[in-house]
Amino acid sequence: MPMFPFTFRKATLTMQQRVLAIIVGYLTAVVLTVVSLGATRVVAPEIVPDLLQGQEPGLALLITSLIFNLLAAVVAGFMTAHIARSAERKLAAALGGIMVLINILTMFMEHGAKPLWWHILLLILLVPCVVFGSSLYRPSGRKLL
Repeated sequence: MPMFPFTFRKATLTMQQRVLAIIVGYLTAVVLTVVSLGATRVVAPEIVPDLLQGQEPGLALLITSLIFNLLAAVVAGFMTAHIARSAERKLAAALGGIMVLINILTMFMEHGAKPLWWHILLLILLVPCVVFGSSLYRPSGRKLL
């Protein structure tokens, strides 16, 4: 079967849309994580340590930041699915894998700023949260079941 020029163009646009979906999903997670830390500083400044004075994060901040990171992953999965509009779960899993790799690099760059259990929980729950977020996206015309 000959490949017509418009078929190739459509495939290229689909690939570009998928790459864009992953990039926007990741940026969504980053922005939400940074905003949530800023909101925590405003709402509950007593749980945010002064890192310049050598204070370490307490349990309340660690749990709060873990929850916000996982919620950001859910929203990132939803945004990825919304932009991709095809292969939503595969792209969400790819985004989750990328986020896991970046978090592993971050763990080594932080030199133990957060305890190991925090990183392990994040790495275990990150991909399922992103994929769950992608499953929340329902384009018009698709039923829940």
